[in-house]
Amino acid sequence: MSEIQGTVVKKPFALGSKSERDALVLVTGQQEYLMRRPAGLAFGIDPELAPLVGKTVRARGTLLAGHTLQVHEWDEVPPAASDTAAP
Repeated sequence: MSEIQGTVVKKPFALGSKSERDALVLVTGQQEYLMRRPAGLAFGIDPELAPLVGKTVRARGTLLAGHTLQVHEWDEVPPAASDTAAP
């Protein structure tokens, strides 16, 4: 099982192909991973994952085909104290 931390964004996926759609993507500093749950939607936005858009999460799951993360569980990562401290 892999553990990957990043920010969840909603963005177009597979542009120009028959699989083109909006998808939830976990963006790290090095790579982007299409997010899916084992029992979730194969296409479209999974309603269980949708509330994570814009949040930083630590996701645990299985990497499929190098760019898809089949997410089994996740935790929200709180903002760093320096991100919320007043100047």
